[in-house]
Amino acid sequence: MVPTFQHNSWTSGRIAAYTRPALAYHFLRDALGDEIFKKALHEYMNSWHGKHPGPYDFFNIFESVTGEDLSWFFQPWFFEFGYPDLSIEGIKQNNEVIIEKIGTHPVTVVVTYFTEDNFSDTITLPTSVWKTKQNKIKVDLPDDIVLTKVVLGNDNIPDVNKENNVWEKK
Repeated sequence: MVPTFQHNSWTSGRIAAYTRPALAYHFLRDALGDEIFKKALHEYMNSWHGKHPGPYDFFNIFESVTGEDLSWFFQPWFFEFGYPDLSIEGIKQNNEVIIEKIGTHPVTVVVTYFTEDNFSDTITLPTSVWKTKQNKIKVDLPDDIVLTKVVLGNDNIPDVNKENNVWEKK
C-alpha cells in the first residue's frame, strides 16, 4: 500500500511488491484453509477477470466469501511497516509452551519438540490463532514427557529474531 516512490531502494520496493505479498497470500491460505481460500480466490478471479482491481477489491471479496472481518490479517500485512517475529516466552512445568508474538504480522506457529528418549514431534497451529489479536498463545505438549529442546518456526516462516526461538533444558 506504500507507493513505490516512497521506498528508499530498489531492494525494499522489490520486497514490498513481491516477497511480502507472496508470504501474505501463503499465510492467508493457512489461516482460511485450502478450501475456503480457493473459493475466495476463484470468486476474486471471476469477478475481476479482464478488469482492473485494486487491493481493496481483493480484501472485500475475501471478506465477503468468508463472511469474516479479516482486518486482523490484512492490516498488519498490507498497511503496516511491521514485521513477523515470534518467540518462546517460556515452558511451564506441565509442558505448556508460551509463544509470544513480538512482531506485528500473524504467521503460522510451528513447534518442534525433542525429548530425553530421542523422540521428536512437530505441532503446527494455523495463522488464524492470532485472529483475536492477542500477543500470546499456549501450545500444550504431552505432559508425560521430559523435554530437552523446543524449537519455534522453520525455514518457511519469516522471523526477525530467531535467537529467541529455541529453548533447551539446562
